[in-house]
Amino acid sequence: FPSHDICPPLNHGASSTHPLDLHVLGLPPAFNLSHDQTLQFLKAMAESDAHIIASIEGFCASAATFIFLAADEYELSPDAIMMCHNYSSGQMGKGNELYYQAIAERKWSERLITEHYKGFLTDDEITQLLEGKDFWFLSEQIVERVKKYAEYRKQQNEIEDEVPVDEALS
Repeated sequence: FPSHDICPPLNHGASSTHPLDLHVLGLPPAFNLSHDQTLQFLKAMAESDAHIIASIEGFCASAATFIFLAADEYELSPDAIMMCHNYSSGQMGKGNELYYQAIAERKWSERLITEHYKGFLTDDEITQLLEGKDFWFLSEQIVERVKKYAEYRKQQNEIEDEVPVDEALS
């Protein structure tokens, strides 16, 4: 199925000249988007031609932080608060299945967390997060980190633009 069958394109009514204003859900850590929902939403954002503006008015945590950081532009209220942490999960099954699932989820989470937080968190903070530390940021701290993150993303896009298509595909 095309990805828009699962998560509709974010282009509807938005374009590069008409931005999509996305108010990131204020999700407390105990009530979060599933891993699949988050990945589908991120894919739809990446495929969209719209200029996406993400706003945090209050609490933003867990998967909502990935969605916020995937936007093209950011807005924060003075009362915004953000919490970054390692993923939560539950398992059920036979012992060997639980073991291999835990190994696979660890590798998956390391890649996902590094991909989405690199440039917003330092490498040392990403390591600490993977080891179980939660990071809390107030509005002023988010502003400072988002400035650095936007610069990091700009540099990454410039590097990607320099790589010939043949090399990128190999």
